[in-house]
Amino acid sequence: MAVIWKKTNFLGVRFREHASRKHGVRADRCFSIRYKLDGKDKEEVAGWGSEGMTAEKAFKMLSLIRDNIRLGVEPRSIAAMRQANASQEAEKEKARRRREKEQLTFAEFWESEYLPIEGHKKIHHHGKQALAFFKMDSSGHWRCAITESRRRQN
Repeated sequence: MAVIWKKTNFLGVRFREHASRKHGVRADRCFSIRYKLDGKDKEEVAGWGSEGMTAEKAFKMLSLIRDNIRLGVEPRSIAAMRQANASQEAEKEKARRRREKEQLTFAEFWESEYLPIEGHKKIHHHGKQALAFFKMDSSGHWRCAITESRRRQN
């Protein structure tokens, strides 16, 4: 069965209706944009109506792409837009993880990373030797016993 594309009121934007998938009462719509890139016709899917895409939003994307093609700047396609957004999100996530790692204190590391993995080994193999350096205070945080005893002496 051939796909039936329907026109919108926006030049270069069209849609097709999904055979079985519904968005509310009516069939879900797949919006597509058409433009020329380097002398060749190009068509890309802008998005589905159920994901928030409308003919007007698709036309705004098309206008942005046409302007970028005219000016010779990136992104010149929806695929390039998505790739740029994905790389920006990856950079943000990488920076967030780096900040979290830099802000991690030794006590937090001890509680969240070291003890769950190695704590049971230290008790069985070395008695309480490794854990003797650290005491849990009344708030439930691990504190270094050596520095605490030095503070009390001073």
